[in-house]
Amino acid sequence: MSRTRLLVTGASGYIGTEALGVFLDDPTFEVTCLGRKPYEGARNIPVDFGKPGWTESLPDESFDAVLYLAQSREYRSFPAGTSDMLRVNVQAPVELAEWSLKHGVSRFLYASSGNVYGVGSQKSYYEDWHCQPQAMYGASKLAAEHLLRPFSEFMQVDILRLFGIYGPSQRGSLIPSIGNRVLHSQAVQIAGGRGVVLNPLYVLDCMKVFRSLLQFETTKGYRVFNVGGTEIVDLRGIAEIFAECFEVEPHFDVPEQGEANYLVGDVSRIQALLPEMKYMKLKNGLAELARSLKQEN
Repeated sequence: MSRTRLLVTGASGYIGTEALGVFLDDPTFEVTCLGRKPYEGARNIPVDFGKPGWTESLPDESFDAVLYLAQSREYRSFPAGTSDMLRVNVQAPVELAEWSLKHGVSRFLYASSGNVYGVGSQKSYYEDWHCQPQAMYGASKLAAEHLLRPFSEFMQVDILRLFGIYGPSQRGSLIPSIGNRVLHSQAVQIAGGRGVVLNPLYVLDCMKVFRSLLQFETTKGYRVFNVGGTEIVDLRGIAEIFAECFEVEPHFDVPEQGEANYLVGDVSRIQALLPEMKYMKLKNGLAELARSLKQEN
């Protein structure tokens, strides 16, 4: 049986850790991990994506596919983190794409973000919508999308705009932070009485998308997919589900000024490509996260 030789970046992040757990258990993949920290059980090659020329340390071997999940640890820090965001989110994937052309790679998956659209009053964003990112993080992801497009003349380049990935063991991001506030009887701030409206995706469903795209017959071209959940919810609704899981009353802080904003990705394109895919129900996925938060506390 032929195995897909897969190069994965970003193993130290939440999504990267989950991806490696899935692909290392799949006998159809032979995984090599690039990153600052080693992943137990994987073939690891230590690299610093922030240093120009980092691909010179990579082995002179052939690979079939790249899954680029690395992102700057300074993504919340602007303007102080600008240089790191540009190096890791933009320069590093472009350098790896250039390296890939010389090492047999036929498919390059880049994990972008729904933040490339910006957050506003638009109820839903489809892939061809005009992107207007408001933060450096989203702008850096969009820049990489554009710079990777020319490589599609030589290999398949898939851009995956991720929306609200969440799951057990995740900490520090928006959804687990809401769960922690509810668990500790702290108020959740919700502008306009709702807060941000989004369509979060359970992390193992995200892994199903990655694996399916990597298993398709290889072509050449450029595709963009919104990768999000099928259920739309606001922050109030997320807090209320957590409260039900914890058997507590949720508390809210509604500012006098401010309106609810939307960051919802239309997922009809990826659903058309993967019509048989089954998604975790939001309530069940949040219950899994709630259990892990409660055990930790």
